[in-house]
Amino acid sequence: MDRTEEVLLEQVPLTGDPKQDEVQLAKHKVLQNDILAHQVSVDSVNKAGQGFLATADNPEVARVIEGKLDTVNHKWEDLVQKSADRQQELEKCLGEAKTFQDQVDQLLDWLESTDKLISRAEPVGGLPDSAREQLDKHKALMKQFGDKEELLKKLLEEGAKMKEDIGPGGDNQGGISQKLQELDKKWNDSVQKAKEKQTQLEDALKNAQEFDVGLQDFIVWLTAAEKTLTNTKRPSTIYENVQKQICDHREFVKDVAGKREDVDKLDRLGTQLKYFSQKKDVIVIKNMLVNVQNRYQRVGSRCNEKTRELESGMKLAKQFDEQYRNLFDWLDENEKFMDDDRSVGTDPEFLKSQRLKHKEFQKKLSMVQPTYDGVVRAGRNLREKSNQEDTKLLNAMMTDLKDKWDLLSGKAVDRQRKLEEALLYSGQFKDALQSLLEWMYQVEPTLADDNPVHGDKDTVANLMDAHQGFQRDLASRKNSVRSVKKSAKGLMDKSSEDTSHLKTKLDELDTKWETVCELNVQKQARLEDALKEAEEFNSAVQNLLDSFAATEHSMKFSGPLAESEDKLTEQLENHKDAKRMLDAEKNRLNDVIRQGEDILSKCHPDAIPIVKRHLGILNARWEDIQALSEQKESRLNDALRKVQDDSELLDQVMEFLEDAEHKLAQQEIEPIPEDMEVVEKLLEEHNHFEESVASKQPDIDRLVKPHKRKRSVDSNSGIPISFDRSRRGRSSRPRSRDASPAADPVKNPKIAALDNQWKNVWLRAMNRRRALQDVQEKQNELQSMKNFNFEDWRARYLKWMQHKKARVMDFFRKLDHDRDGKLSRKDFIDGVADSNFDTTQPEMNAVVDYLDPLNEGFIDYKKFLNALYPDSERSKQPATEAEKIANEVERQVCKCQCTKKFKVQKLGESKYRFGDSQMMRLVRILRSTVMVRVGGGWMALDEFLVKNDPCRAKGRTNIEIKEKFILASGVSQSMAAFRRSRSPSECSTSSVGSSSMSGSPFIKSKRNIKRPWQQGHTTTPRVTSTTRVNPDGSFTRTTREAKGGGDSVTRKSTTRSVTPGYLDTPRSSRGTRAKSPLGGVATKKKVLAQRTEVDVEEKKTSVGTQGLVTVRTVTEEERTVTKPTHRHTVNATSRLMEPTTSSRRKQKQAKPPAPRWK
Repeated sequence: MDRTEEVLLEQVPLTGDPKQDEVQLAKHKVLQNDILAHQVSVDSVNKAGQGFLATADNPEVARVIEGKLDTVNHKWEDLVQKSADRQQELEKCLGEAKTFQDQVDQLLDWLESTDKLISRAEPVGGLPDSAREQLDKHKALMKQFGDKEELLKKLLEEGAKMKEDIGPGGDNQGGISQKLQELDKKWNDSVQKAKEKQTQLEDALKNAQEFDVGLQDFIVWLTAAEKTLTNTKRPSTIYENVQKQICDHREFVKDVAGKREDVDKLDRLGTQLKYFSQKKDVIVIKNMLVNVQNRYQRVGSRCNEKTRELESGMKLAKQFDEQYRNLFDWLDENEKFMDDDRSVGTDPEFLKSQRLKHKEFQKKLSMVQPTYDGVVRAGRNLREKSNQEDTKLLNAMMTDLKDKWDLLSGKAVDRQRKLEEALLYSGQFKDALQSLLEWMYQVEPTLADDNPVHGDKDTVANLMDAHQGFQRDLASRKNSVRSVKKSAKGLMDKSSEDTSHLKTKLDELDTKWETVCELNVQKQARLEDALKEAEEFNSAVQNLLDSFAATEHSMKFSGPLAESEDKLTEQLENHKDAKRMLDAEKNRLNDVIRQGEDILSKCHPDAIPIVKRHLGILNARWEDIQALSEQKESRLNDALRKVQDDSELLDQVMEFLEDAEHKLAQQEIEPIPEDMEVVEKLLEEHNHFEESVASKQPDIDRLVKPHKRKRSVDSNSGIPISFDRSRRGRSSRPRSRDASPAADPVKNPKIAALDNQWKNVWLRAMNRRRALQDVQEKQNELQSMKNFNFEDWRARYLKWMQHKKARVMDFFRKLDHDRDGKLSRKDFIDGVADSNFDTTQPEMNAVVDYLDPLNEGFIDYKKFLNALYPDSERSKQPATEAEKIANEVERQVCKCQCTKKFKVQKLGESKYRFGDSQMMRLVRILRSTVMVRVGGGWMALDEFLVKNDPCRAKGRTNIEIKEKFILASGVSQSMAAFRRSRSPSECSTSSVGSSSMSGSPFIKSKRNIKRPWQQGHTTTPRVTSTTRVNPDGSFTRTTREAKGGGDSVTRKSTTRSVTPGYLDTPRSSRGTRAKSPLGGVATKKKVLAQRTEVDVEEKKTSVGTQGLVTVRTVTEEERTVTKPTHRHTVNATSRLMEPTTSSRRKQKQAKPPAPRWK
């Protein structure tokens, strides 16, 4: 009891860790059970004590025994009570710890899941809605943090209270303090990550809103710009207005160009959002950016087009405005001149000079007449292109110009009349008369009948205006003629001289005046006839052009060609009626062309190009209409012929399909025989039948495809209904064809019936083929099962497993869910079938029957393994550990591909010697791996060989393959076998037997070669090589290698050969027999070849240039060794490699006993 009480007192304090508390409780229960187990002992002691007390004679002894019994009982009751209290305390603490631990674990799990949710690399929203949605979700998560914060504080308080109750001694590793620290750290980390994530989402929302606002503003500007360009008026024909339009357009273009920065900014923001946004937002952002950029480019293109249009309009307006201003200024200036020079005077000489001066002015005015006509014509052309406002302005300008011209012309005529009257009144009768006659003689040719006055409407109208001006001039000169006649009559009455000459002049004046008046009337009539004819021609041309346009529109937009023969015939008849109407138009055209040619024959020169242009337009339009009519007639005839041919073909194909369907129906009724030959014959016949049906495919396509409706679209999703297209393999069964849109039965029921019957025939044909193939496959399987050989199946299965690098044990374990080493027949067959092994159901049934001969209903793993690996093959596998070690060593050594393989010698069981080393090493199998004893530990055999086998020193096991891929051209890493070093005398002795060697001496050159796996991410060095022949016959080879980082290495190698002969050595070595230190043996050397190689290597680095020079002399010599005592000479030729600068150590050797050499 004392010991147990000490154990109770020494129990570990509570830690708050449920696991440790459970351990303490379990330990205490063991202790309590031990205590309760001693209850019997206590009862026995009490019983024995009571027996002693009952039989005790000495009261003193009884009192002692009774006291001891009381002490034992009190101590026992105290111990039991302490144990019960301790158990109650442990159970209570365990319950509290579990509750606390569960709450902490739940909070930690929530923090872990929340941390994963926050740390997940999820792309942010690129659009404001998606970014705001993500931010709202994260704010809801942050709200959860706020809700969980109260729980955290509660747990921290409970943990602190439990920590106080436990005391400092009970809070050890893994206790409450660690849990609280872990919880607090996890909470702080999660809250920090959540805040960072919220900041990130807020920044994303800000960027998305900035991008969206900028994009919407730019779209609003784009819409306004497009609207501005659309509503922009045509270029004005008034120079001032078009200049204003150009100024406004330049401001607009400058505004468009200034928006380029906004486009670039949007592109940068959009690109940044695309990199970090969700895929759906990326697509939307990309589409919006592309749309905005395309619209901006279109606005720029339209601006350029508008600029060119305004510049062209300004050019025309400026040209007209300059001509108009110049002409108007000239007219205004001359009008002022006419107004200023109103004085006529009475001096005859002055009047003559005024008359001459006025003639010059009239001549100048007549020269300006073409300019005036050109300005009027240009104004009319601009008026046709002008809008309503510009037309009003142009009409006003042309009216002002005409009024100014008429005013100046009238003033010129009045001035002429006044001068003539003044001359007449001043007594200059002859000059006045002569002036009138000159004017009449001048205007008479212009009024002649041979002057053409016909032409287009505008030209004739101009001629009418000019003739009206002439008529006003003629009317103003009527008074002058009357005054001259009156003056002449008075002179003849008063004069006494001969007046016959004056009378002749008056008669001439009367005749000319009457002629001019008559011609004036005639020209007026001709002009009226010409104007009427021009108006009729213009109206006829316009009517023809309108008729041609209507005819062309009716031909082009008369609708598609009909599909039925009746409607096509009706369309063809309608076209023939239209063609007859067009032939009637031909007569009108001929009449108009004749009228135009008639006008052209008597046309004014200014109207010739205009009339010719009208005639050319009419001819071109008529040719277009004729060609269009012929094309439509040809298309209608072709369509009619095609419909007739298709109708005939339809009848033939329908008849063929009915026969084929009847044949298939008869075959479906008849049962398929089980005979293999008959089935193959039926398959061959069915192949011919399918080929004959397939030959009708082009005809079916020709008939059905034009009538097929477009692919239907789901009204809800807007996604086209697509069908899977499957292809037939050579040995595969035929599959159903693509589901295609059916022909419209309303438009052409015959085509719809043909399409349905064609599909029905193909479906029946495929069903027939499938049935025949099923019977054929069944017969093949039955035939193959008759000759089933498990050994063949086993070989195929093992080969397949080896190809898949799978193990039978893994396959069996995967299917054996209850791990009893057995599989049902169905599970085994399904497992093999699911593994994609090429087999059939009957074959697997035969395999299962072979593996389960007693029909137990399951496949045993051991039986399956024994069947796959029978005793004949398993006996070949090593049974003992020594055999396994020997096989593994042999396998590893065989990987060496050197000429002289790495030596491995077996000294005893599990004792080997590797290479030239004399050390014996132990070899064991540890954990299914062959290990070699190295020092105080063990090393895997393959690792040991990699470190000790020279050919594997760089991790190679096949040098030829490695060199092919990783070494430079001409470089080898082959290594000779290790040999024991020999003395010079031994080299000399052994050289006698080496006379059979041939070829040039082998020079080993140390090269610093880096493999691709040793170079890291460096660039491939660039190597250049040049060879130069020196004047002394030597060769110099220079190699430059440029490396990364600016470093370069230059190597120079110079080779010089000497003429073969005797080496310049002491006399004893040049052909004379000399005594040798080898006991009377004489040697003779003859140099066969000698060359010197100089290698210069320069390495340029960032620090400077480093150089290394290596000089090497290689000598080929023939040495003759003679022993004179026995008169026997042995000649040997050896090729040695020795530097001439090196000295050779010679050792004394005893005289050989016999002339035998090794």
